[in-house]
Amino acid sequence: MTDYKLIDNTPKVFAELDKKEKIILTKAGMEVTNLAKKSIHSGTPESTGIPNYKGGTLRQSINYKLGIHHVVYVGSNVHYAKYNEFGTRKWPNPRNKNFLKNACQNYAGRFVIEATRILKG
Repeated sequence: MTDYKLIDNTPKVFAELDKKEKIILTKAGMEVTNLAKKSIHSGTPESTGIPNYKGGTLRQSINYKLGIHHVVYVGSNVHYAKYNEFGTRKWPNPRNKNFLKNACQNYAGRFVIEATRILKG
């Protein structure tokens, strides 16, 4: 009679999946951040009416952070970013409207391709 030995590789598999998940989410965060930054229009002295104005604060503030529970956050800590993203009653269509939403939508199709490539790795 042959004896069989059961080997549980579940912890090893889950550890590998966790590692690949971080790679996938980091890649997604970097790509969405870059797409959002590319779509931002900076103010100029002419557009703001402020002499020697140097724009770019919003663009530079966009970053990503890995969260818990399989999430990556992309956003800005600049207080006026929400007005650029959503608009206001007085400013319904800012030049940068939906810069984060559009970046996410533009990367969504590539996300599946990239995640599949990394998982097959």
